Amino acid sequence: MAIAMMNEMIHRGHSVELLSWDQKEAATYYPMDAKVIWHKLDMGNARQKAGFGLRLRRQLALRRLVQKSRPDVVIVFQHGPFLTMATALIGSGFPLIAAERSAPDRFEHIRAKKWKGAIFNSFRLADCITVQSEAFVSGYPTYLRDRIVAIPNPVQPAKEFANPAGGKGHTRQLLCIGRLSYPKNQHLLIQAFSMIADRVPEWNLKLVGDGENEKVLLDLIERKQMTSRITLVPPVHEISCLYQQSHLFCLPSEWEGFPNAVAEAMAHGLPIAGFSGCAGVRQLVLSGQNGLLAEGNGSADALADVLLPLMRDDDMRQRMGRKSVSLISTFAPEIIFDQWEKEFSRIARVA
Repeated sequence: MAIAMMNEMIHRGHSVELLSWDQKEAATYYPMDAKVIWHKLDMGNARQKAGFGLRLRRQLALRRLVQKSRPDVVIVFQHGPFLTMATALIGSGFPLIAAERSAPDRFEHIRAKKWKGAIFNSFRLADCITVQSEAFVSGYPTYLRDRIVAIPNPVQPAKEFANPAGGKGHTRQLLCIGRLSYPKNQHLLIQAFSMIADRVPEWNLKLVGDGENEKVLLDLIERKQMTSRITLVPPVHEISCLYQQSHLFCLPSEWEGFPNAVAEAMAHGLPIAGFSGCAGVRQLVLSGQNGLLAEGNGSADALADVLLPLMRDDDMRQRMGRKSVSLISTFAPEIIFDQWEKEFSRIARVA
């Protein structure tokens, strides 16, 4: 999302600078416009926790760099980096946007719940807080709400669509794309699929991603004796073909912000399965219209109960897939980036 925004703002004639801890030899995963000035601070290893001395040096380096650059607006993604930047810039006068990337519901699932009040209070240092859905605003304290703006992620329209109904006698594919980590709940999807696999022999499940839970998930697939029906593949740069080759998409997460994989699947004309208890997913999926949502966000049985009817009904998938395309059109990139540009202009520092 950050790279997409930078590329678009360059295209619109703005100057953009990127600041990160990355080492000098770092490269971006996604293509970034050559006009973006990338400051790689090369301070520490991202995989190792920084000590007090390194944190202090980073703070000083941040302040020096920003004061030298003199930006009209500073935007920081996620709370940790935001707090670092905000404290480094105290008293500097540079407008600061805190770009939240998850729903406030996340505090119900993470150990940082006990710090929720302190985290919310730290957002007083922001001139603007962006969230990814209007529905998330009520999850923040009233003292922050007048500075919160809801801007979802942009969704590129698909060049080619999936065929959710599939061909007669053809194999069907259930697709899940996401980091292999505990909030994504892929273990529940594996369990749910294994419960109903015998009743839908024409279906296979493909999990796409990598992460710390890879071995756990592979072991679970083997224990369920599903190695011939469930495959786990690493992430790829070009994923449109994965959506096009699939017939149903499922993201069984506990919480999200704006789940890009769900939005991309919708753009390709796929119906969606997931949990109604997952913030982010329930804002995109209207159960009964462009997919089905299981109750809560922790039951494999509940998930199996919504997957089975979707897998058995080709016409329903086709109808819901068309609705997905219709619903996602409101997130067209030009609409979303107009909102971002408007917000940047609103809080920009006046020389």
